[in-house]
Amino acid sequence: MASPASQRIVKTSSSSSGVDATNLFNHPVLAFDTGDNQLLGLPHDDWLTLMSLLGAQGSDSNGNFLIPCGSTMTYNFFGTKNREYTFSIADTTTNNGQGFCKPTVIDSGSTTNWITGMPFLHQYYVAFHYTANMMGFGTRNLGASAAQSKPFVG
Repeated sequence: MASPASQRIVKTSSSSSGVDATNLFNHPVLAFDTGDNQLLGLPHDDWLTLMSLLGAQGSDSNGNFLIPCGSTMTYNFFGTKNREYTFSIADTTTNNGQGFCKPTVIDSGSTTNWITGMPFLHQYYVAFHYTANMMGFGTRNLGASAAQSKPFVG
């Protein structure tokens, strides 16, 4: 049995079908940056692909797009046994009254990596298992400390 592949799934609403867009993006590396205040920064060409997949409105004279307010991105990492990490990529406080919002994903220009910052990372504990040489995420539990949590590793 083959191991599951990593995926980047895009949805425009909770009721829409997700699109596995992994092979539509040109840049395969995702960096987790604890010093980055942005949710997600993408290389320019991948950002344009994402805007197209979402059916974005725009761009305006400043290069700004609006995306469906229910837009989400889901990461599924190789080896996580199909565990999915889903997060909103629309700023719902900017709804234009027609169901379109500003994206929380930014165009990072000529960078060669996807960069996920603190708005994603603050939702999870990150755990490393020294014996198995694996890293994983656990959903942050505000009622427990990191020492008491049981993150999913592997």
